[in-house]
Parts: sequence; C-alpha cells; structure tokens
Amino acid sequence: MINFRALSWTLGIVFVFLITLIVESSVEARVGGGRSSGFKGSKSVGSGSYAAPTTRPQQPQSYSQPQPQPQASAGSSMFKNIAAGLAGGFLGSMLFQSLGMAGSGGVAGAAGGSSGPNILGILLLAVLGFFIYKMVVARKRAMLPAQGNYAPIEQVGGYNQPSAINQNNYQNDNQVEEQIHRLQSIDSSFEPSRFKDYCVDQFFNIQAAWMNQDLSSVKNVVADELYRSLEADLNKLKEAGQLNKIESIAVRQTEILEVRQEYGVHYITLRFYANLLDYTVDKRTGVLISGSNTTPVKFEEFWTYSRNENDGFSASNPWRLTAIEQAA
Repeated sequence: MINFRALSWTLGIVFVFLITLIVESSVEARVGGGRSSGFKGSKSVGSGSYAAPTTRPQQPQSYSQPQPQPQASAGSSMFKNIAAGLAGGFLGSMLFQSLGMAGSGGVAGAAGGSSGPNILGILLLAVLGFFIYKMVVARKRAMLPAQGNYAPIEQVGGYNQPSAINQNNYQNDNQVEEQIHRLQSIDSSFEPSRFKDYCVDQFFNIQAAWMNQDLSSVKNVVADELYRSLEADLNKLKEAGQLNKIESIAVRQTEILEVRQEYGVHYITLRFYANLLDYTVDKRTGVLISGSNTTPVKFEEFWTYSRNENDGFSASNPWRLTAIEQAA
C-alpha cells in the first residue's frame, strides 16, 4: 500500500525547496545575474581591452557602459513574505497533522481509516508545486541578458550612428569611403593616408611610453578614461616591481575599418596587424617573468580614435585614442 503520510512529507519538502528557488532567483537578479564585467587581455599596451562607447556620450568615453540591473520591486518582496508564510504554515500543518494522526491511530484503524483527505491534499500540493516550478523557470528566463540586442541605427548629422563596436560587423569598403567623404565635407583637411600615418606614429609613441612606465608624454592624445585605465594597469606593474618590454615592433598593415559620428563626436577605427617582442621582467634583477624576448608574437588590434567637432579641427584638437580592442 502507498504510504500517504510519507508521500505528503516528501511533497512538503519539494514545496519548500521550490519556495527557496524563488527567493534565491530574486537575490541573483539584484547581484547581477552572474554576468561578469571587466577587461579582456591585450597583446600590446597594457593588459586591458577597452570598448568604444555604445550610448550617447556627454564626452567621449573609453569603456562599455554597464547595463542597469533590474531593481527588485515591492511586489517581489511581498511575494517572498507570502511564500515564506506559506512554507511555515505548511510545515506547521504537517506537524500537527502528524501528531493528530499518531494520537488517533487506534480510532482510525478501528473505523477502517479513510485516506481521502490525504489524497486530496497530495493533489493540491502537486498542482501548487507545478505552478511554482513554472514561475521559477519564467523568472530565470526573464533574468537572462539579451544577446546582440542593440539600439536601432539613427541618422545623426548625415552619419549612420552604429549601435556598438563589433569586430565582426565593421563597415565594408564602400561604406568606409562614403563616410570618409561625409567627414571631409565637414573637415576639409582630413586625408585618410595622413590620418593613418598619424595613428601609426601614436601607436609607436604610446608603446614607448608604456615601456618607459611614464604615460605623461601621450596624455594629450589618449582619452581621459582610457588614460586612467592604462595608468592603473601601469601602477600595478610598478607595485609588483615588474617591467613590460615592447620591442622590435613591425607594423605589417593598417586599415580604416569604420568611420562614424555620434552627437558631434567623430570616431575612426583602425586595424593594426603587427609583430613585436612582448615580455615582462623583474625590474630589479632583469629575470624573465613571462613572454619571450627572442620570439616575436603576432597580434591584431582595433584602435579607435575620436575628436569632438565642437572643439574644431585644428592641430590644437588632435585625434585622441579612445578604445583598444583585441581581435578574437
């Protein structure tokens, strides 16, 4: 025969477990849903990979804006209280039912023992457990971050405003040429080959400043946020007594991949393909810590430069490095 009393206790435990899942899922949503944040590794300057801004900038920014996390609603808190009360009430009723059954076992046995109420309770618990399970699954799915969900493209000042930098979704050659012509209609002094030469020069200058552990010489050509991030990484090396050496740099190819404008700020992304020696030594002893001082490494990176048209297009307002992204 089925032991309905044991089955009732089992379903009770399952019920409490499902209640716990609901409470736990609401806590995870507040913490951030398990999404990570921070910078990925880079083969050249610093150890950070910095993404270009994806939202309307008040000033050019050099990092991805974190997505706001959903706030726990008042209804969620009230539901948890109700759920906790239900769980406590259920356990209490199960306890008293158990005591009552134990005390009246002789009478029930003499009368033949009706198990109808127990079966009805089990059915109710099963239905309730099913709905709670569906609620848990729905809440979990709702908390998952949307993948590839970017803002729609808008026309701003004659430029296509892109949603977010994606190294697999840059403009094609015709689009780049078209956007360059539009930029030249605003800045008649812009010339692609000179711009690439300028970026290559800054590429070498920034690498040299990094190796010398003094970024002050390139502060005027690096955006403020990116500068602070690089400086923080450099300070970590200094505190550890280490020196990251970048030597024998050979730039094999540079290519303009994207030209765009966002609310008066112009962005141009270049692809750098190069070889170099990249290794870290103990600053005091010179002992090799990581990398190789004999075998060059190849790397492909995307450097984004920006300039605010409100500050003019003269040499006093140079293009500034806003983002560094390493190719996958």
